[in-house]
Amino acid sequence: MFGSASYDGILGLSYPALSDQTKPFFDRIIELNILPHNLFAIYLSRKHDDNRSKLFLGGYDDSMIEGPITFHKVIWKTWWTLRMKKLLING
Repeated sequence: MFGSASYDGILGLSYPALSDQTKPFFDRIIELNILPHNLFAIYLSRKHDDNRSKLFLGGYDDSMIEGPITFHKVIWKTWWTLRMKKLLING
C-alpha cells in the first residue's frame, strides 16, 4: 500500500522532495500566509496513557517548555537532518 500511494509525510510535514508530487500540507499553509510564524512545534508526552501530546502550527506553548529554545538549521531538506556536535545522555 505505501509503495503505490501518494504521501506528504506525517501530518503533511515533509519536505517537498519526499512528497511524491503532492504539495505538503504545511507548504500549502505557508502559501496562504495565515500563520503568525511559519513554524510548527510538536510536544510529545512521555506518558503512554495521557493525551497531552500536541501539534502547534504557527507557534508554540511556552508553558510546555523547560529551558531555552534553540533553533537549528536543517542541513538536508529531505529528512529534517540536523548537524550535531555532541550528544549528552544523563548529563
